[in-house]
Amino acid sequence: MKNGRNFRFLFSFDFEYSKKSSIFLENIEIFSPPYLFKSDGSGALAVRPTITATPSAIGYRQSFTITTENPRNIRQVVLMRPASVTHSVNFEQRRIPLAISPSKKTLQVTAPADAALVPPGYYMMFIIDDKGVPSVAKMVKLG
Repeated sequence: MKNGRNFRFLFSFDFEYSKKSSIFLENIEIFSPPYLFKSDGSGALAVRPTITATPSAIGYRQSFTITTENPRNIRQVVLMRPASVTHSVNFEQRRIPLAISPSKKTLQVTAPADAALVPPGYYMMFIIDDKGVPSVAKMVKLG
């Protein structure tokens, strides 16, 4: 999910009398990873970095700018491919770290160079701060 959480629906299958039917149990699990919370044990949400501006499309080897409130606190910029799950296998699982150079007001970022390793398409772009807390993703088109 764009906000860093993970959810799944739970199903039950009934094979009684060789009849295959599925019943939706109306159960949803939502996992909130520890890095979304303050480390003081209070249970309060951590302050998340914010991407205030970024291009909606980027090309290979392109240098581009991300605007954020505290660029000097940002340690990583990553692209993550949205999931494409079938039969419990995600063939699109990708996390691509990008080269960054922070300045006082922006981050200068370089897009991936190789389409063979990072196929064209839509990606979620996250910035991650010095405490390991990610932003909410912005969708960008690569290629």
